[in-house]
Formats: sequence, C-alpha cells, structure tokens
Amino acid sequence: MSRTLRSFFALSLIAFALPAQATDNPEASPLVAACDALAAQPDNADNPPGLQPFPWATFDGAAALPVCGEALAAFPDHLRTQFHLARANYKLGNLVEAERLYGQAIKQHYPAAYFGLADLLTHSAAPDAGDKWRATVESCIGSGILACQTLLAEALVVGTGGIEPDPAKALPLFEAAAAQGSAFAQSYAGWMFDEGVGVAEDDAKAVSYYLPAAGAGDYFAQNNLAVHYDEGKGVAEDEGLALYWFEKAAAQGDAEDQYIVGGRYLKGIGTAPDFYKAAEWFRRAAAQGDARAAAELEQMIADGLVVPGPAD
Repeated sequence: MSRTLRSFFALSLIAFALPAQATDNPEASPLVAACDALAAQPDNADNPPGLQPFPWATFDGAAALPVCGEALAAFPDHLRTQFHLARANYKLGNLVEAERLYGQAIKQHYPAAYFGLADLLTHSAAPDAGDKWRATVESCIGSGILACQTLLAEALVVGTGGIEPDPAKALPLFEAAAAQGSAFAQSYAGWMFDEGVGVAEDDAKAVSYYLPAAGAGDYFAQNNLAVHYDEGKGVAEDEGLALYWFEKAAAQGDAEDQYIVGGRYLKGIGTAPDFYKAAEWFRRAAAQGDARAAAELEQMIADGLVVPGPAD
C-alpha cells in the first residue's frame, strides 16, 4: 500500500462568530481553542485532551489559516498555535512562511515543529533543502526527543537528505519510538514487517504494530489492518473487522476505501446489506471523481434500491 498522502474533508467553523479575546492565558482562549479544533496534528503530545486531530489527508489548511493567524496575533509566543499556523501555510503551499514559522518554533525546541519542517524540506525542490533537512534532523536528535529518531529512520528507508538507504538500521529506531507510543512509528514498523523491508516478512508482527496505530487514528495502519483481516494475514480472517477498519480509513477521506466500503454495504460483506449506507459511501467517493462509485450509485438508483439525492 502506497504511503502517499491524500486529501478530503473540511471542518466548518465560522471565525467571525468566535467570542472576543478576553484572557491572557492562551490555554483558556477561545481563539486558541478554535485553532486547535481546526489544525491539531496526530501524534502531537501537546494537543489538548479530547481533541480530534486531523491527519494531513483531512486537514483543511484554508479553514485553519485565518483562525490560527488571529490566534497567533493574540498570543505570538504560543508555540502550538505557531505550529498550527505553519502547518496551515504548508498545506496551502505557502512554503516560505511555513518554513519561517516552523523555524521559530524549533528555536524553542517545540517537538512537532521538527517533524513539520523536515517533511517540508523532504518535498522541497530548493537546492539547499537537503542541507537544511540534515541540520533539522541533527538538531532534533540533539534536543533529546526520542521520536526524532523516526526522522532518521525514515531517511534510512527512502534515502532522504543524501543518506544512503539502509532499512535494516531504520527498524530498531522505529521500534524504539513505537514503544514510546508514536502511532507514526508503529505504522511504519508494521509496514516494514508487512512488506519485508529491512526485515523478513512477518504478518503477525505487522498486525501487532498496526493495531495500536490504527486505534490512534493512523490512516495507513487502518487501511493495512483492514486488508490483513480481509485476507487472514497474521490474524484470523474476519470480514466484519475488515469492514470496521476499511470504514475508519474511508472516513479519513480516501476515495478507494470509500468505494470498497460502499461495495461491502451493497453486497452485505461483513455486515447485513444496507443500501442507504452503500449509497452514501458511493456518493462520497464519486464526489472525489471515482467513476466506479458513480456507476454503482447510478445503478442502485436505476434498480430502485435508493432514491436520488440532491446531487445525483
């Protein structure tokens, strides 16, 4: 399964309807809370309790940008808000401003900012991006943050920053971070065991890493865990659990998973047939341009299984 990023989803929050700023404590500020609600990143230990984070695929930078900008103007030293504004700029392609904001947060050793900047530099075409990436990773590791090892680990898998690929050296770094609860590291270690990258293939071991990562909301772990339950790889085959994890992954916005889930509700695989749910998932996939989902929905309407919706 490719680890490419995909996008779908937007959280609605009307910025001008927020209460006026009335506190000197950013953690009690409705502006900061609104920014958190729009821009929180998974795996960030600084997230407020109970907050629903947004993976990159479902993160709406356009919605977050003005709200987080207003919050940072009110609290210019609040690192989490600074990080969220950097993330919004990065999502929208404002790379210079994103790099500046990430850099400011890194000066105060804000852990998530190292990862944001490293990812930005990995995808940058700038001639000095490799040197900046290496400096960011060295600074991150030097800060003593254990999870920073995952930056080096990923580089050892894919050869980022001019580092010679050596996946076998990457796995212990991912496993150390996974043991500390990093969903990203758990998901990546699971994928390495799944695909036999730097280690012998081991489906059961892959599942053991996918499970906590999927529970923490990692899309790739959810999708790959669904496949394992569907095919009985490393676990007993279970169509119900396969559907459960496919649906979790589909809710994060991937059209392929939405199409799969729609088909399973249509045919009653892992569940009783549910034409309403099938149609809703096909609609979501079709809205992203999935022609197969559009065709399935059209056939369901023609067969009288569902009535057309407003957009059908």
